[in-house]
This record gives sequence, structure tokens and C-alpha cells, in this order.
Amino acid sequence: MSYSGQSGNLSVLNFEYLVGTKDGITRLSEKHELGLYTVDEMFSAFKEAGMETEYDPEGISGRGMYISKLLNIR
Repeated sequence: MSYSGQSGNLSVLNFEYLVGTKDGITRLSEKHELGLYTVDEMFSAFKEAGMETEYDPEGISGRGMYISKLLNIR
């Protein structure tokens, strides 16, 4: 099972698992925190990393896609 929420600029995903074996049942939990950034913030990060970037707002899945290449490859 999973449930999600938002905390500031983080998307927080919580996963809960029940794993059954011959020795019994074990409960496991897992938490994922994913950064939520604006297109401008992403462009700034790519630029700081030395990349030239284009943005396709549609992308291959309808959710947008960044296309980058590293400048000054040594």
C-alpha cells in the first residue's frame, strides 16, 4: 500500500509492505522524498552543472522533458 503528500517543495511517498514467509509476516516501510522544482529552477540547476538545456512541455509522456548536453567536454 502507499500514500503520498506534500511538504513544502517535496513530494513525500510512503510505502507499506507485508511480506509473508513460512516463518511469519514481516512489515516493511519505505519513504521516498522527491524534489518539486519549477522549470526556471531546473534550468538554473542544469546551467550551474555546465549543461545547455531545452525544455519540451509535452515530452514523450505528456509530463514534459528536459533535453540537455554537457558543454566543454574534456
